[in-house]
Amino acid sequence: MKAARNHLLLIATVMLWIATYAAYTTEWMIDGAMPFEMERALRRIPICLFGAICCWGIKLMLDRSVSQPMAKRWSIAFGLCLLAAVAYAGVNTLVFYVIDPIWGRVSLLDALQPSFSVALVFFAYVALYFAIDADAEARDARLRLADAQTEALRARNQALAQQISPHFLFNALNTVSGLIIDGQPSRAERVTVALAGLLRRSLETDSREFVQLGEELDAVHRYLEIEESRFEHRLSVSEQVPADLRNLAVPPMILQPLIENAVKHGVARSSKPMRLAISAEVVNDKLRITVTDNAKPDRRAAPAVGIGTGHENIRQRLALMYGERASLVCGARPRGGYSAELIVPAERHAAA
Repeated sequence: MKAARNHLLLIATVMLWIATYAAYTTEWMIDGAMPFEMERALRRIPICLFGAICCWGIKLMLDRSVSQPMAKRWSIAFGLCLLAAVAYAGVNTLVFYVIDPIWGRVSLLDALQPSFSVALVFFAYVALYFAIDADAEARDARLRLADAQTEALRARNQALAQQISPHFLFNALNTVSGLIIDGQPSRAERVTVALAGLLRRSLETDSREFVQLGEELDAVHRYLEIEESRFEHRLSVSEQVPADLRNLAVPPMILQPLIENAVKHGVARSSKPMRLAISAEVVNDKLRITVTDNAKPDRRAAPAVGIGTGHENIRQRLALMYGERASLVCGARPRGGYSAELIVPAERHAAA
Protein backbone atom coordinates (compact mmCIF):
# COMPACT_ATOMS: atom_id res chain seq x y z
CA MET A 1 0.00 0.00 0.00
CA LYS A 2 2.92 2.35 0.67
CA ALA A 3 4.23 1.78 -2.87
CA ALA A 4 0.79 2.55 -4.33
CA ARG A 5 0.62 5.75 -2.23
CA ASN A 6 4.04 6.91 -3.46
CA HIS A 7 3.06 6.11 -7.06
CA LEU A 8 -0.10 8.18 -6.68
CA LEU A 9 1.82 11.09 -5.17
CA LEU A 10 4.32 10.97 -8.03
CA ILE A 11 1.50 11.15 -10.57
CA ALA A 12 -0.09 14.03 -8.63
CA THR A 13 3.25 15.91 -8.61
CA VAL A 14 3.73 15.53 -12.35
CA MET A 15 0.14 16.49 -13.20
CA LEU A 16 0.22 19.52 -10.89
CA TRP A 17 3.32 20.95 -12.52
CA ILE A 18 2.13 20.22 -16.04
CA ALA A 19 -0.99 22.20 -15.17
CA THR A 20 1.15 24.97 -13.64
CA TYR A 21 3.36 25.15 -16.73
CA ALA A 22 0.31 25.26 -18.99
CA ALA A 23 -1.27 28.02 -16.90
CA TYR A 24 1.83 30.23 -16.99
CA THR A 25 2.34 29.68 -20.73
CA THR A 26 -1.32 30.31 -21.60
CA GLU A 27 -1.28 33.53 -19.58
CA TRP A 28 1.68 34.84 -21.60
CA MET A 29 0.09 33.86 -24.92
CA ILE A 30 -3.21 35.54 -24.09
CA ASP A 31 -1.55 38.68 -22.72
CA GLY A 32 0.35 39.29 -25.97
CA ALA A 33 2.42 42.08 -24.42
CA MET A 34 5.14 39.71 -23.20
CA PRO A 35 8.01 39.47 -25.73
CA PHE A 36 9.84 36.29 -26.61
CA GLU A 37 6.89 33.98 -25.80
CA MET A 38 8.64 30.87 -27.17
CA GLU A 39 11.87 31.65 -25.33
CA ARG A 40 9.91 32.12 -22.12
CA ALA A 41 8.08 28.85 -22.64
CA LEU A 42 11.32 26.95 -23.15
CA ARG A 43 13.02 28.50 -20.13
CA ARG A 44 9.97 27.80 -17.99
CA ILE A 45 10.47 24.02 -18.41
CA PRO A 46 13.54 23.64 -16.10
CA ILE A 47 11.94 26.02 -13.61
CA CYS A 48 8.82 23.85 -13.40
CA LEU A 49 11.00 20.74 -13.12
CA PHE A 50 12.69 22.38 -10.14
CA GLY A 51 9.26 23.07 -8.65
CA ALA A 52 8.34 19.39 -9.04
CA ILE A 53 11.59 18.40 -7.30
CA CYS A 54 10.74 20.80 -4.47
CA CYS A 55 7.34 19.12 -4.10
CA TRP A 56 8.96 15.71 -3.85
CA GLY A 57 11.36 17.08 -1.26
CA ILE A 58 8.38 18.36 0.75
CA LYS A 59 6.85 14.89 0.47
CA LEU A 60 10.02 13.22 1.83
CA MET A 61 10.23 15.64 4.76
CA LEU A 62 6.56 15.13 5.64
CA ASP A 63 7.04 11.36 5.46
CA ARG A 64 9.73 11.67 8.13
CA SER A 65 7.34 13.59 10.40
CA VAL A 66 4.66 10.88 10.35
CA SER A 67 5.01 10.25 14.11
CA GLN A 68 4.36 13.93 14.96
CA PRO A 69 0.91 15.35 15.87
CA MET A 70 -1.08 16.54 12.85
CA ALA A 71 -0.96 20.20 13.93
CA LYS A 72 2.84 20.08 13.99
CA ARG A 73 2.94 18.37 10.58
CA TRP A 74 0.81 21.16 9.10
CA SER A 75 3.19 23.73 10.61
CA ILE A 76 6.15 21.91 9.08
CA ALA A 77 4.35 21.79 5.70
CA PHE A 78 3.63 25.54 5.83
CA GLY A 79 7.28 26.35 6.50
CA LEU A 80 8.46 24.01 3.74
CA CYS A 81 6.06 25.65 1.26
CA LEU A 82 7.45 29.09 2.04
CA LEU A 83 11.05 27.88 1.67
CA ALA A 84 10.21 26.15 -1.62
CA ALA A 85 8.49 29.30 -2.94
CA VAL A 86 11.54 31.45 -2.19
CA ALA A 87 13.86 28.86 -3.77
CA TYR A 88 11.60 28.72 -6.83
CA ALA A 89 11.77 32.50 -7.16
CA GLY A 90 15.57 32.33 -6.97
CA VAL A 91 15.76 29.74 -9.76
CA ASN A 92 13.27 31.78 -11.80
CA THR A 93 15.54 34.84 -11.51
CA LEU A 94 18.59 32.77 -12.37
CA VAL A 95 17.05 31.30 -15.52
CA PHE A 96 15.44 34.49 -16.85
CA TYR A 97 17.76 37.29 -15.69
CA VAL A 98 21.22 35.80 -15.00
CA ILE A 99 21.81 33.04 -17.55
CA ASP A 100 21.94 34.73 -20.98
CA PRO A 101 19.55 37.55 -20.02
CA ILE A 102 17.42 39.12 -22.74
CA TRP A 103 14.87 40.93 -20.54
CA GLY A 104 17.19 43.46 -18.92
CA ARG A 105 17.70 43.94 -15.22
CA VAL A 106 15.23 42.86 -12.57
CA SER A 107 14.32 44.58 -9.32
CA LEU A 108 14.20 42.76 -6.00
CA LEU A 109 10.40 43.03 -5.97
CA ASP A 110 10.16 41.52 -9.45
CA ALA A 111 12.52 38.74 -8.42
CA LEU A 112 10.38 37.85 -5.40
CA GLN A 113 7.04 38.25 -7.19
CA PRO A 114 6.91 34.64 -8.52
CA SER A 115 7.21 33.30 -4.97
CA PHE A 116 3.78 34.69 -4.06
CA SER A 117 1.92 32.99 -6.90
CA VAL A 118 3.84 29.72 -6.79
CA ALA A 119 3.33 29.42 -3.03
CA LEU A 120 -0.31 28.60 -3.84
CA VAL A 121 0.93 25.71 -5.99
CA PHE A 122 2.99 24.30 -3.12
CA PHE A 123 0.06 24.72 -0.71
CA ALA A 124 -2.16 22.86 -3.17
CA TYR A 125 0.42 20.06 -3.31
CA VAL A 126 0.49 19.80 0.49
CA ALA A 127 -3.32 19.53 0.53
CA LEU A 128 -3.09 16.74 -2.07
CA TYR A 129 -0.39 15.03 0.00
CA PHE A 130 -2.46 14.93 3.18
CA ALA A 131 -5.60 13.85 1.29
CA ILE A 132 -3.76 10.96 -0.40
CA ASP A 133 -1.99 10.10 2.85
CA ALA A 134 -5.28 9.97 4.77
CA ASP A 135 -6.85 7.75 2.11
CA ALA A 136 -3.85 5.39 2.16
CA GLU A 137 -3.92 5.25 5.97
CA ALA A 138 -7.62 4.42 5.93
CA ARG A 139 -7.02 1.61 3.44
CA ASP A 140 -4.10 0.30 5.50
CA ALA A 141 -6.23 0.41 8.64
CA ARG A 142 -8.95 -1.68 7.00
CA LEU A 143 -6.40 -4.25 5.83
CA ARG A 144 -4.74 -4.36 9.27
CA LEU A 145 -8.11 -4.81 10.93
CA ALA A 146 -8.95 -7.73 8.69
CA ASP A 147 -5.56 -9.32 9.38
CA ALA A 148 -5.84 -8.56 13.09
CA GLN A 149 -9.15 -10.38 13.36
CA THR A 150 -7.47 -13.56 12.16
CA GLU A 151 -4.33 -12.89 14.19
CA ALA A 152 -6.34 -12.28 17.36
CA LEU A 153 -7.77 -15.81 17.28
CA ARG A 154 -4.34 -17.29 16.69
CA ALA A 155 -2.82 -15.07 19.39
CA ARG A 156 -5.43 -16.14 21.95
CA ASN A 157 -4.66 -19.80 21.24
CA GLN A 158 -0.93 -19.13 21.49
CA ALA A 159 -1.41 -17.12 24.68
CA LEU A 160 -3.37 -19.99 26.22
CA ALA A 161 -0.55 -22.42 25.46
CA GLN A 162 2.23 -20.03 26.50
CA GLN A 163 0.78 -18.39 29.59
CA ILE A 164 -1.46 -21.05 31.12
CA SER A 165 1.01 -23.82 30.42
CA PRO A 166 1.02 -27.16 32.26
CA HIS A 167 4.22 -26.08 34.01
CA PHE A 168 2.56 -22.92 35.36
CA LEU A 169 -0.51 -24.89 36.47
CA PHE A 170 1.73 -27.43 38.18
CA ASN A 171 3.53 -24.69 40.13
CA ALA A 172 0.26 -22.94 41.04
CA LEU A 173 -1.35 -26.14 42.35
CA ASN A 174 1.81 -26.98 44.30
CA THR A 175 1.61 -23.51 45.86
CA VAL A 176 -2.01 -24.14 46.92
CA SER A 177 -1.07 -27.54 48.32
CA GLY A 178 1.86 -26.11 50.26
CA LEU A 179 -0.30 -23.35 51.77
CA ILE A 180 -2.87 -25.89 52.94
CA ILE A 181 -0.18 -28.10 54.48
CA ASP A 182 1.31 -25.06 56.24
CA GLY A 183 -2.08 -24.27 57.75
CA GLN A 184 -2.82 -21.17 55.64
CA PRO A 185 -6.23 -21.98 54.13
CA SER A 186 -7.18 -18.34 53.57
CA ARG A 187 -4.09 -17.75 51.40
CA ALA A 188 -4.70 -21.02 49.59
CA GLU A 189 -8.24 -19.88 48.85
CA ARG A 190 -7.05 -16.55 47.46
CA VAL A 191 -4.57 -18.30 45.15
CA THR A 192 -7.28 -20.70 43.99
CA VAL A 193 -9.69 -17.85 43.24
CA ALA A 194 -6.94 -15.96 41.37
CA LEU A 195 -6.10 -19.07 39.33
CA ALA A 196 -9.78 -19.65 38.49
CA GLY A 197 -10.17 -16.03 37.34
CA LEU A 198 -7.06 -16.29 35.20
CA LEU A 199 -8.24 -19.53 33.59
CA ARG A 200 -11.71 -18.10 32.99
CA ARG A 201 -10.35 -15.08 31.16
CA SER A 202 -7.98 -17.21 29.09
CA LEU A 203 -10.86 -19.41 27.99
CA GLU A 204 -13.08 -16.53 26.89
CA THR A 205 -14.26 -16.92 23.31
CA ASP A 206 -15.42 -13.37 22.55
CA SER A 207 -14.01 -11.70 19.44
CA ARG A 208 -12.98 -8.36 20.95
CA GLU A 209 -9.94 -6.84 19.33
CA PHE A 210 -9.35 -4.45 22.24
CA VAL A 211 -9.92 -4.41 25.98
CA GLN A 212 -9.57 -1.66 28.53
CA LEU A 213 -6.17 -1.27 30.16
CA GLY A 214 -7.85 -1.75 33.54
CA GLU A 215 -9.19 -5.14 32.47
CA GLU A 216 -5.77 -6.18 31.22
CA LEU A 217 -4.20 -5.12 34.53
CA ASP A 218 -6.81 -7.12 36.49
CA ALA A 219 -5.66 -10.28 34.71
CA VAL A 220 -2.04 -9.38 35.48
CA HIS A 221 -2.95 -8.95 39.16
CA ARG A 222 -4.42 -12.48 39.28
CA TYR A 223 -1.26 -13.90 37.76
CA LEU A 224 1.01 -11.97 40.13
CA GLU A 225 -1.09 -12.92 43.16
CA ILE A 226 -0.32 -16.56 42.39
CA GLU A 227 3.38 -15.90 41.83
CA GLU A 228 3.68 -13.76 44.98
CA SER A 229 2.28 -16.64 47.01
CA ARG A 230 4.78 -18.95 45.35
CA PHE A 231 7.87 -16.79 45.82
CA GLU A 232 6.65 -14.97 48.98
CA HIS A 233 9.17 -12.32 50.10
CA ARG A 234 11.33 -12.73 46.97
CA LEU A 235 8.79 -10.94 44.76
CA SER A 236 7.26 -7.51 45.37
CA VAL A 237 5.13 -5.53 42.93
CA SER A 238 4.45 -1.81 42.56
CA GLU A 239 2.04 -0.17 40.13
CA GLN A 240 1.70 3.43 39.00
CA VAL A 241 -1.20 3.65 36.57
CA PRO A 242 -3.42 6.77 36.83
CA ALA A 243 -7.11 6.00 37.10
CA ASP A 244 -7.97 8.08 34.02
CA LEU A 245 -5.81 5.80 31.85
CA ARG A 246 -7.50 2.56 32.82
CA ASN A 247 -10.19 2.92 30.13
CA LEU A 248 -7.68 3.28 27.29
CA ALA A 249 -7.67 0.54 24.66
CA VAL A 250 -5.00 -2.17 24.46
CA PRO A 251 -4.92 -5.53 22.65
CA PRO A 252 -6.03 -8.40 24.94
CA MET A 253 -3.32 -10.44 26.70
CA ILE A 254 -0.62 -8.02 25.53
CA LEU A 255 0.91 -7.35 28.98
CA GLN A 256 0.92 -10.77 30.58
CA PRO A 257 3.81 -12.15 28.47
CA LEU A 258 5.96 -9.22 29.63
CA ILE A 259 5.06 -9.86 33.27
CA GLU A 260 5.65 -13.59 32.94
CA ASN A 261 9.05 -13.02 31.34
CA ALA A 262 10.04 -10.81 34.26
CA VAL A 263 9.03 -13.52 36.75
CA LYS A 264 10.39 -16.46 34.79
CA HIS A 265 13.73 -14.90 33.84
CA GLY A 266 14.08 -12.69 36.91
CA VAL A 267 12.93 -13.86 40.31
CA ALA A 268 12.89 -17.56 39.33
CA ARG A 269 16.60 -17.37 38.45
CA SER A 270 17.68 -15.40 41.51
CA SER A 271 17.80 -16.11 45.23
CA LYS A 272 17.56 -12.38 46.02
CA PRO A 273 14.34 -10.36 46.26
CA MET A 274 13.11 -8.80 43.03
CA ARG A 275 10.93 -5.72 42.65
CA LEU A 276 8.63 -5.57 39.65
CA ALA A 277 7.30 -2.14 38.65
CA ILE A 278 4.41 -1.46 36.26
CA SER A 279 3.71 2.11 35.15
CA ALA A 280 1.71 3.88 32.47
CA GLU A 281 1.56 7.42 31.10
CA VAL A 282 0.36 9.29 28.01
CA VAL A 283 2.98 11.22 26.01
CA ASN A 284 2.15 12.90 22.68
CA ASP A 285 -1.12 10.99 22.30
CA LYS A 286 0.67 7.67 22.89
CA LEU A 287 0.06 5.30 25.81
CA ARG A 288 3.41 4.19 27.20
CA ILE A 289 3.36 1.14 29.49
CA THR A 290 6.63 0.21 31.18
CA VAL A 291 7.45 -3.05 32.96
CA THR A 292 10.79 -3.05 34.80
CA ASP A 293 12.52 -5.30 37.31
CA ASN A 294 15.76 -5.16 39.27
CA ALA A 295 16.54 -8.88 39.11
CA LYS A 296 20.13 -10.04 39.31
CA PRO A 297 20.22 -13.73 38.38
CA ASP A 298 22.58 -15.96 40.35
CA ARG A 299 25.84 -16.86 38.67
CA ARG A 300 24.86 -20.52 38.52
CA ALA A 301 21.40 -19.80 37.11
CA ALA A 302 20.57 -21.43 33.80
CA PRO A 303 20.71 -19.13 30.76
CA ALA A 304 17.42 -17.37 29.89
CA VAL A 305 15.66 -19.23 27.09
CA GLY A 306 12.56 -18.20 25.10
CA ILE A 307 12.32 -14.55 26.08
CA GLY A 308 12.74 -13.39 22.47
CA THR A 309 9.85 -15.50 21.19
CA GLY A 310 7.29 -13.79 23.42
CA HIS A 311 8.56 -10.34 22.48
CA GLU A 312 8.47 -11.16 18.76
CA ASN A 313 4.86 -12.38 19.04
CA ILE A 314 3.90 -9.08 20.69
CA ARG A 315 5.64 -7.06 17.96
CA GLN A 316 3.81 -8.99 15.25
CA ARG A 317 0.45 -8.30 16.88
CA LEU A 318 1.28 -4.61 17.26
CA ALA A 319 2.31 -4.38 13.61
CA LEU A 320 -0.95 -5.92 12.46
CA MET A 321 -3.14 -3.76 14.69
CA TYR A 322 -1.33 -0.41 14.55
CA GLY A 323 1.30 -0.51 11.81
CA GLU A 324 4.13 1.90 12.63
CA ARG A 325 2.13 3.67 15.35
CA ALA A 326 3.03 1.11 18.04
CA SER A 327 6.26 -0.45 19.28
CA LEU A 328 7.88 -2.65 21.91
CA VAL A 329 11.37 -1.78 23.15
CA CYS A 330 13.13 -4.18 25.52
CA GLY A 331 16.59 -4.42 27.00
CA ALA A 332 18.78 -4.81 30.06
CA ARG A 333 18.98 -1.92 32.50
CA PRO A 334 22.40 -0.30 33.19
CA ARG A 335 22.29 -1.12 36.91
CA GLY A 336 20.83 -4.58 36.55
CA GLY A 337 17.41 -5.91 35.74
CA TYR A 338 15.31 -5.67 32.63
CA SER A 339 12.93 -3.15 31.09
CA ALA A 340 10.14 -3.49 28.52
CA GLU A 341 8.37 -0.42 27.10
CA LEU A 342 5.12 -0.92 25.19
CA ILE A 343 3.80 2.07 23.19
CA VAL A 344 0.36 2.16 21.53
CA PRO A 345 -1.97 5.00 20.46
CA ALA A 346 -3.92 6.46 23.39
CA GLU A 347 -7.46 5.70 22.24
CA ARG A 348 -10.60 5.32 24.34
CA HIS A 349 -12.63 2.97 22.18
CA ALA A 350 -12.12 -0.31 24.02
CA ALA A 351 -15.12 -2.56 24.20
CA ALA A 352 -16.87 -2.58 27.54
